[in-house]
Amino acid sequence: MQEVNTFTAPIAGQSLTTEPKGYAWERPPEMNEVSDVMNFYITRLGDQRVMDDVFTALDNGFPLSTMVDSILGVGVMEGMHTVDASLIVSPVIHEYILAAAQVEDINVKEHPVQKQDSDNETNEEVFKNILRKSIDEASEKDAGTDLLEEVAEMLEDKPSPDEQAEMASGVEMVTDEQKEDLAMEQEEMPMEEPPRGLMARRR
Repeated sequence: MQEVNTFTAPIAGQSLTTEPKGYAWERPPEMNEVSDVMNFYITRLGDQRVMDDVFTALDNGFPLSTMVDSILGVGVMEGMHTVDASLIVSPVIHEYILAAAQVEDINVKEHPVQKQDSDNETNEEVFKNILRKSIDEASEKDAGTDLLEEVAEMLEDKPSPDEQAEMASGVEMVTDEQKEDLAMEQEEMPMEEPPRGLMARRR
C-alpha cells in the first residue's frame, strides 16, 4: 500500500480558495448512475471499428489492464463520471474486451509483467510506441483510432499519485510552488511583540 505524503495532503477548506470548478472532474459528473457509465462504454466498445483497433493494440502487446484503466481515466478527466464509478465498472469492461478478444483468437497480455511495470517510465514509452504503431496500422482514421489516441494522451499526461488522490477527493493538493509562496508569506508577516508591563501574562 502506498504511503500518504502528509506534506502534500489536502488542507481542509483549500478547495474554497481556488477558482471553483476549474477542472472538468471538479464539476458534477455527466453520468451519476453506474449503469449509465457501464452502458456508455459497452456501447462505445460495441462499435466494431473501435474494437478492431483495440484488438490491434492488444495483439501488438499492449496490456489489457492498462488499456481499460486509461479508457476510464479519460472519462474521469473529462468529467463524464467519478473515480468510484470507474473502479466499479473496470472489471466488467476488462472481461468484456477479454471475451471479445478470445472469440477473435487475439493474443492478449492482460497485465504488465509486474505491478511496478505499469508505473515504469520506460515501459510507458514502450506502451505509447505500441499505440502509435497500432494507429499507423489502421486502414483509416475512425472512432477506433480516436480511442487509441485518447489512451496515448492519457499515458502522456498520466496523473501523479497526488493528482489521482485529488481527483478522487475533489480537493486540490498543495503544490511545491504554493508551499514556497506560503512560507514566504509567513516570513514576511511581522512578529507580534510580547506583552510588557505589570499586567503582562507570565509564561
